[in-house]
Amino acid sequence: KNPESPFILVMEVSIGMVDMVKSWLCNTRDMARVHSNTLLIVDTKSFEVLKDFDTEATIVESSLPDYLQGSWKYRSLGYWLTTQHRVLVVGKILSAGINLMLVEPDATWLKNIYNQDDLVADMRDDFVGMSDTEVSGEIGYLGFGFLRIKASPVVDRIWEHVKMKVEQELLPYKHDKNLTQVIQAHGEQLYFNEYWKRLHAAGEKIKVRKLSHCRYPNGRWYDGGIMDDDADYRAACPAKDLVVIQNNWIVGNEKKIERLKRWDHWFVDQETNLCLPDQLKKARRTCLNSKPLAPP
Repeated sequence: KNPESPFILVMEVSIGMVDMVKSWLCNTRDMARVHSNTLLIVDTKSFEVLKDFDTEATIVESSLPDYLQGSWKYRSLGYWLTTQHRVLVVGKILSAGINLMLVEPDATWLKNIYNQDDLVADMRDDFVGMSDTEVSGEIGYLGFGFLRIKASPVVDRIWEHVKMKVEQELLPYKHDKNLTQVIQAHGEQLYFNEYWKRLHAAGEKIKVRKLSHCRYPNGRWYDGGIMDDDADYRAACPAKDLVVIQNNWIVGNEKKIERLKRWDHWFVDQETNLCLPDQLKKARRTCLNSKPLAPP
């Protein structure tokens, strides 16, 4: 209920992302109210690694079953089951009346989001987020990597629908032990976007707002991903306006880390576990130059 931080930050990660979590904690360590409002939900191995890390963030062990703990290949059954678990956890937080922001540890924060009026000043919207697909005026496909969610009756209704659809989709695999197999699933984000748009088109009172793609770009801003190098995206967006850059549109934790390091967007010494000095200034500099330190 604090007007300066009217939502908490929620991040659920596995051991494969723990180095990126450390980097993100270093990235945001001097940003007021960020760590104190962060809830990190981690698997058992990640908890052991992070419990002594220097942060005010609240770190809790996930209720994820032992057989699902660890890192899973994108689109594998294990991957989809862990994303289902995140849907359940987020639903419980929302049902407790807590506004939240879903965030990911691979993003680079150039500014403190609690100082941004487009995220903090107006809490009337049910959903506020970055578009994972559109760079035009259309809302497109809101991604779960950076999504502000208001606890409200209409949101509860949407979230229950998403939980139900995901459960139905994975029901045929309920007793399947082959967690590494790649399966064809639509996933929670597709069901979410389809349903809120359907309700909105039917005249339901639901408020959704897309953040500026120049202030909160998706991973197409970078090079070296699925889109190779979308230099036109960077050229169209003044670097001074950047707040948070997502690191999606690329598959694999190792590739994500490599890209962050190439852009000087890596904030932790992996040998000492210490935050790199003055790294935020360096990260902003590569954004201003619109060039990485090295090509993909």
